[in-house]
Amino acid sequence: MRVEPLNECYLVSRNGNEFKTRKLVTFHNTNDGSEEKFDMVDESDGSQRVIDLLPAFLTVSDRTSQKVFIIDELDRSLHTILTRQLLEAYLAEYGADSRTQVLFTTHDLLLMDQSLFRRDEMWLVERDMRSVSNLIPFSDFNTDIRYDKDIRKSYLQGRMGGIPNIQPMLSFQSVNEEQAGAAHEFQTNKRLRKAMLCKILSNSN
Repeated sequence: MRVEPLNECYLVSRNGNEFKTRKLVTFHNTNDGSEEKFDMVDESDGSQRVIDLLPAFLTVSDRTSQKVFIIDELDRSLHTILTRQLLEAYLAEYGADSRTQVLFTTHDLLLMDQSLFRRDEMWLVERDMRSVSNLIPFSDFNTDIRYDKDIRKSYLQGRMGGIPNIQPMLSFQSVNEEQAGAAHEFQTNKRLRKAMLCKILSNSN
């Protein structure tokens, strides 16, 4: 359990009608061989993210579990290799008798790998002109992409959709021209103010 705004984590356990709460802390080895205690708020975003995800992955890796976890932005604050290792560890424990499932969203293209997931397990999100999001399974592209092909290249080439399309209202050139015009106007006004001041001073003499 994470408590905001202090960003502290607690482990809550129950034994009958009795609840026990323990604060979660971490320990780091120091140069003299001792250990230094850290509160969760002192840990990096990546370390906090791993600690948040571990209970879910430990649960779904249990063959007796029948739970489904939905995780948004699985790769947030994580190194791409660590994200893949978490998934590989889960899939290594997954068998025909497993009844667990992990549904997640990600922007990590290295997870777009046919050696890791089947095509019907990977989906793209395509947003149309009405800002409506549509889900497209990779299995829809069976006729275009071979099973031994690196699908990341096809995706980045825009052949599969789901590519961001940002069209700024102003181009960088127009913005730069506007900034240059504002700077020129400022310098012109500055010279006019200086000329008016000199004229006032001359008239006062």
